[in-house]
Amino acid sequence: MIHEFRRYRVKTGMTGKYLAAFEELALPVIQRHMKLLAFWTSDIGDLGFVFHLWEFRDHPHRAESYAAMRADPQYRDQFMPIALPLIEEMHSTILTPVEFSKQLALLKDR
Repeated sequence: MIHEFRRYRVKTGMTGKYLAAFEELALPVIQRHMKLLAFWTSDIGDLGFVFHLWEFRDHPHRAESYAAMRADPQYRDQFMPIALPLIEEMHSTILTPVEFSKQLALLKDR
């Protein structure tokens, strides 16, 4: 199992618009194709960021999931034209758990 942590910096003053578009247009598509574990915004420190945590069986599953999501007309034709102009920066990190992570709450039953 792998986890992907994504961080996007949204243009100043546009976080609400991005979140509304994500919830209305992207989330239904994502829930059909992928497993989104958590979604956050920044409140203190560097502002204007959104963070996503995803779960995949393995790297091929990740690639298949993204391909299916990106091919979905609602995601591609409705969400992306709104979201992409709002994002200034994107970072993606594949997280590798250390052995004792299996004892911690987030990964305990995975």
